[in-house]
Amino acid sequence: LHKAMDLYKTASDLNHDIAAYTLGLIYQKNKDMKNCLNYLHKSVDNDNDLARIALAEIYEKGEGTPKNLPLALSLYIKAFKNGKTNVEDNIKRLQKKVKSF
Repeated sequence: LHKAMDLYKTASDLNHDIAAYTLGLIYQKNKDMKNCLNYLHKSVDNDNDLARIALAEIYEKGEGTPKNLPLALSLYIKAFKNGKTNVEDNIKRLQKKVKSF
């Protein structure tokens, strides 16, 4: 596993969005939210919509970071605009919650 992590880190350092996304998920599974968020944000910076959705879910739940519903909503909307239509229900749900703030 350490060798794989090293390879993913090398690829992520070269701006490989899927490597950064994968690292983010590995760190999330291991409850290392600092590194999870770091790598998911790096993947989003390289326009990975799966990372956008993963981050949105984290910010919606407040998993290892303060809840941020407006940020979660904006991440879902960007992913939707990029063709990830499976987040439409998430957008509708959060729009109601954000309006009630």
